Amino acid sequence: MPSHCDFVFVCDKRWIDLKPTNVANARYCGDCRKNVFKVTSKDEMALSAALGRCAAVLPFEAVDAEAEDAQLILLDVRPAIVGMIAQDQNRGGNADVVLAVLLVPRTPLAMERRKELRRFFPWLFDGGRNELALLDGKSVRLRPMSLAQYELLERELRRGWDELRLQPVVISERVAD
Repeated sequence: MPSHCDFVFVCDKRWIDLKPTNVANARYCGDCRKNVFKVTSKDEMALSAALGRCAAVLPFEAVDAEAEDAQLILLDVRPAIVGMIAQDQNRGGNADVVLAVLLVPRTPLAMERRKELRRFFPWLFDGGRNELALLDGKSVRLRPMSLAQYELLERELRRGWDELRLQPVVISERVAD
């Protein structure tokens, strides 16, 4: 169970000072013009890393550090660390199933949604080839993720991104001893 994570960079912004958005776990940074996502579990931490999101990692501790799926308790008495989580934390860890996931546009992406998509999915909507492929109606392969991370992303897409869907492919399964 992680008690910390590695950051590509740590920002001097504070979670409490970022502008609230219409999404409960996201706040907006006017300096970098991206959303910052509050991380409350190891799967959310890995998903933020996989999507290239800036994250606010509040200090936390495990309820049961021995359980693989232990829930985390937020310790709000200390300030969050804001920054971008290092990529190597998105590989599925001790997951039973690791998925390769395609992000597939269901419908053409409206131009007015680009700004919003860039704030929520910076790795995909970065003005580069991934964004161009999605805007052209083509699928984009995401980084490998665990089933739990896939489910988090799928729930997020259902809450406001109807024009996007996920297509999972199992790339490895752990065999029971």
